Amino acid sequence: MTVANFVMEMGIENEIPTYSGGLGVLAGDAACSFADLGLPAIFVTLLYKYGYTSQKLDKSAGQIDFDAPWDYRKLLRPLGTSVEVEIAGKVQRVGAWELLIRGKRDVPIIFLDTDVDGNDDATRRISDRLYGGDHWHRLMQEMVLGVGGYRTLQALGSQISIYHLNESHAALLIV
Repeated sequence: MTVANFVMEMGIENEIPTYSGGLGVLAGDAACSFADLGLPAIFVTLLYKYGYTSQKLDKSAGQIDFDAPWDYRKLLRPLGTSVEVEIAGKVQRVGAWELLIRGKRDVPIIFLDTDVDGNDDATRRISDRLYGGDHWHRLMQEMVLGVGGYRTLQALGSQISIYHLNESHAALLIV
């Protein structure tokens, strides 16, 4: 019985800035716990090539936000698979990368990527940064997570018994 955990953010290590706080850290801890206990699980999230906003204070104590890019190509393994998802009336592709959490039983984390050749510019930016953009952009991220994540697991031949949705971010999975 494999549990598929769909999460909007994933806090695994400092070099992978795909989380903003507690929700992501909780998801990362859950993945490590599944691995340590030897329980069958797989996690699905978005790639977020520019991470989550990093912040500094300027001289007037104002907040400055900036991107937190990371070298995902050195840390993740491309899965060589992509699935189709209709986004804004166009069929687009969603690619996938993997990181294994090592333990008694390795737990894969699948990172969904919309920066795929052939996609339009707006779609390519969906997986750029966590919680970035307007409401439309956020809806597209949730569509990629729910629909694209489900289709990716199917394409990889994953045998899932339980689907766990962390908050409502992947709610389109059940539609």
